[in-house]
Amino acid sequence: MQLDEIINLLLDPIVLVLLIVVIVIIAIAASRRGPKAPSGPPEVKIMLKMKSTVEKGRDVESPPVKSREEIISDMYESKLEEIGIKPPKEGGHIPLVASSDLSQKLVEYQEQMGAISDDDIEATVEGIHSAEGAREVTDIIDMVADVIGLDEDDKKELQQLAHQEWKRHKDSK
Repeated sequence: MQLDEIINLLLDPIVLVLLIVVIVIIAIAASRRGPKAPSGPPEVKIMLKMKSTVEKGRDVESPPVKSREEIISDMYESKLEEIGIKPPKEGGHIPLVASSDLSQKLVEYQEQMGAISDDDIEATVEGIHSAEGAREVTDIIDMVADVIGLDEDDKKELQQLAHQEWKRHKDSK
């Protein structure tokens, strides 16, 4: 007898409309809330987590990032493994590629005098690229010229090349 009353109550049009409205409200609330865990690549998940952390007012930890060399090495190694070649465990020395007049001149001095290394040349060029003013460029070249042991004429030539490189790099930004 009670079952018949429940069925009759559910068949009442007002109750059916209210039941449908409640179901729609629950569905809308669930869809707006979204999934608990974001879907997509790991990078997207990390960025969403960082966004959430910032919104909560906490400090954000930077995610681990691979260098270009690591990314290229991973791609290179996977291609070698696909064709059945065992990739080398340790890489050999990669020579500095002289890409500007300044770096070519520094390589020339390196070959003549041996006073600077490839790393020194790269650091000098990077320092010039990051210099904020002409005076800073001059200071960098003065230091390099002292290390190499250049005379005044060679020092002035190197400064001129450094300023050209700095202006070229600054203009390309």
